[in-house]
Amino acid sequence: MQIACADLVDRYAQAVNEQDVDTFVGLFAVDAVWQRPGMTMQGREQIRAFIVQMFIPANLVRHVNGSVVVDVLGEGQARVRSITTVFDGQPAPEGKVAMSSPAYLAEYDDLVVNVDGRWLFQRRHATVTFVSTDAQPVPGIALRQ
Repeated sequence: MQIACADLVDRYAQAVNEQDVDTFVGLFAVDAVWQRPGMTMQGREQIRAFIVQMFIPANLVRHVNGSVVVDVLGEGQARVRSITTVFDGQPAPEGKVAMSSPAYLAEYDDLVVNVDGRWLFQRRHATVTFVSTDAQPVPGIALRQ
């Protein structure tokens, strides 16, 4: 169970990295709540509408997961806390991105549930702890000057 819950966090990061809208949205329960700085989305349709705007082919984003802690709450429910370092930028013609400091450090506090044998986010609460002066603008996250 703990491995499957940690895998959900990794699949989220990979879906963002690949800008895969369908996979991303499918990681959330139908009635999930996704809380981000400055906004709350309820249900897959609101989550999809937001993430479609965020996935911009000209940008390269990489979520690199750090620690993941899973606390079992019951047979089909767990609390998952994790930390993700986010890198972003615009690729040069040869496909590489100039490396600068990480854009953000995000902390997640999630409630995950087992739905028909699949672990999904029921509630995903993101807090951005660190913001780089090099970060690309993101809704709800104030950039530092």
